[in-house]
Amino acid sequence: MTQAVAQWWVHLTTLRRASSGTGDGYGVTLAGPETPSGFVADKAERVRNISGDEVISSTQVAYPSSVGYIPPGSQVTLPPQFGSRTSTVIRCAVGDGGGQPTPDHVVVWLE
Repeated sequence: MTQAVAQWWVHLTTLRRASSGTGDGYGVTLAGPETPSGFVADKAERVRNISGDEVISSTQVAYPSSVGYIPPGSQVTLPPQFGSRTSTVIRCAVGDGGGQPTPDHVVVWLE
């Protein structure tokens, strides 16, 4: 199924994954940049953050499952056609069909 959805991974992003630590004083340290391709949907949507609060996400990005889980607090820089802005990951969901013929993927919702 990976090949069937590969045509959707058309937007090159820059990803800096968050990890626990003392980094910026807020308990988040960002790893070096990765440049995965995904599919950007620039639309507002109401989601719940990791604290359970309802917040507004400005953008969602879907990635192939090979990108793996992206922790909240990570940063994603969007490509120029979306303003080259850098946003923080509010939430991440992994879609894994467990071997079934479904499009395995990872979606992040951005501030």
